[in-house]
Amino acid sequence: MKKKRADSVLDKLPPNQRATLEGWLFTDNLSYTDAAKKLWEDFSVRVSPSSLSSFWQECSQRRLLDRIAASGVKVNDAVGQFRKSQAQTLEALEGMVGTIAFEKSMEAGEEFDPKTIANFTSLIIEIKKLAIKEAELSLDQRRVILLEKKAAAFDQAKAVIEAQLSPEEQRKRLKEILK
Repeated sequence: MKKKRADSVLDKLPPNQRATLEGWLFTDNLSYTDAAKKLWEDFSVRVSPSSLSSFWQECSQRRLLDRIAASGVKVNDAVGQFRKSQAQTLEALEGMVGTIAFEKSMEAGEEFDPKTIANFTSLIIEIKKLAIKEAELSLDQRRVILLEKKAAAFDQAKAVIEAQLSPEEQRKRLKEILK
């Protein structure tokens, strides 16, 4: 991209006119020639289509950087959520999928990329599968602990029964073991 002029007419546009021009180029997808005509008709500003092309490139670059920055903030938020809890991470990722789908469906001139949404959805599914496996592992660990306690109680009860104790003493000790 060539260096722009220091006295660029488009750089001196008031914010509302600049926003209108960006809308024509990005939302309405007007050609540079049509946008130049509308600038003259609506704001009495005369520019060439090549100036509008340079303006469009500059705006595209700024918009891309804004999106990258916004995505960076979202990623940092997701990482922060992940550090807090896995359940909150899933919620954050699901929110990101919804946000991306909405943004892509609203952006004019850009093709909706279902692969991006599918990739995020696959990621969410894999994380949920991991969460289920973690829960199953936790339950298995709890079962093992309970079985170990039962086995220890069985061994203690067996020792009480095999001991030379009165029936009254056996019942008392078995009752303590089995409570």
